[in-house]
Amino acid sequence: MAAQNELSTRFLSCESWQSLRQTLRPALAPGLRFVVTLRVLLLLAVGPLSVFVVDALVRLSGQPAVTNTGLVRFFLSPVGIACAAVYVVVALITYITETAGLFLVVLQARRRVPIRVRSVFRTCLVAMPRLMWIGLMAVGLTVLALLPLVLFGGLTYWLLLSGHDINYYLTQRPPVFYVAATIGGFLMLAAALILLAFAVRWLFAVPCSLFQEQRGRKALNGSAEIGRGWYRHLASFLLLWTGLRLLAGVALVAGLDWIGETVLSSPSANDGSTSLW
Repeated sequence: MAAQNELSTRFLSCESWQSLRQTLRPALAPGLRFVVTLRVLLLLAVGPLSVFVVDALVRLSGQPAVTNTGLVRFFLSPVGIACAAVYVVVALITYITETAGLFLVVLQARRRVPIRVRSVFRTCLVAMPRLMWIGLMAVGLTVLALLPLVLFGGLTYWLLLSGHDINYYLTQRPPVFYVAATIGGFLMLAAALILLAFAVRWLFAVPCSLFQEQRGRKALNGSAEIGRGWYRHLASFLLLWTGLRLLAGVALVAGLDWIGETVLSSPSANDGSTSLW
């Protein structure tokens, strides 16, 4: 308990927050290299799986457009369940590796030691078994908390929207569609609040396991103890960080779309000519 309180005081003190900019400045470049490398590896791992899933959906439906019933039928099949499980495991490994790696980069920058991306990956790989156990436990507890909302949402869909394909409700929008959308909105809000509460309580679970070698439930409880009294500040930070990431994603998609439209609308693209210079 004393060690947890000491870690809480050191990390969440006003002095730490005021010196956060000076700490993060030397960690920015290696942290960016680490994240880019991780995302490239993720693309190489998930890209072929995504192509396989799309191809399987098209082959099973026999049509170029996949309906919602086709999606449900695929993900309830053994192949769909296996693909979903692989996606969950890959997403969990990516999140854990990114969180642990960024904490390591910031810690090394704070200690003013040379930061090597390869050593960061090596440390994350060594600690991955206990980190994965914490991640699986967190996912299991989250699923149990969200299960009543999922069941209620499924019951709402079955009672109100099972009569037609979802494209019919999206185009025609009968009154029952607005009732179902309102219920779904409240369910999504409740799910978001639950996820935010868990994210705040378990924000320091990865560093607790990485630096203090805590395992399982002990790391989750240690994380909650570290953030006790700072939940509102941590929730604001997480909301701001999530919003910035969403804005960055939207900006990236918009930029790529603009580049694509610019290239396609260029005179060389319209007349079919190709220029090497």
